[in-house]
Amino acid sequence: MCNQTTIESCILRKARARHHRRIEPFIYPYNLGFKQNLRQIFNGVGDGLTWPVRSDCDQYTLTREQLEQNVHSMFQ
Repeated sequence: MCNQTTIESCILRKARARHHRRIEPFIYPYNLGFKQNLRQIFNGVGDGLTWPVRSDCDQYTLTREQLEQNVHSMFQ
């Protein structure tokens, strides 16, 4: 329903914890809403390398967040 793999949900959980005090929360780029998410699952949207993302994100939003989490964890 949220267009998330298990690994992505772990990244998202850490992102929300990191961003909880910021004015702008982290937005998961692949959650396009319940109906659109189901359409993607059943209609096979995407070419296997890229998928539609929210208009306020880009294809690398989640990747940048994961890299920031890795840098942050190295200094703790």
